[in-house]
Amino acid sequence: MEDYVFEYMKIYDPSFARTMAESSVVHSPAALREAIDVAQTVGCDEFFLVPTTADPHELDRTREPRLMRIHPSASASAVVLR
Repeated sequence: MEDYVFEYMKIYDPSFARTMAESSVVHSPAALREAIDVAQTVGCDEFFLVPTTADPHELDRTREPRLMRIHPSASASAVVLR
């Protein structure tokens, strides 16, 4: 994940990209659930996920009930937290 973030962000500035890459800690289902819980706690009601692979099943994996509580009207790329 860190390499992906660095490669994606380095067009802005390599130093900025390295800082962002080193702060990318959401790399497991548990870490994603925790990040969503924290965001919800501070009032976030939408959470946008950006795929990091070309595998279309990546988004399917984020919709697993054990990972998120997804509102039925949410699109594949946006999660409405309830």
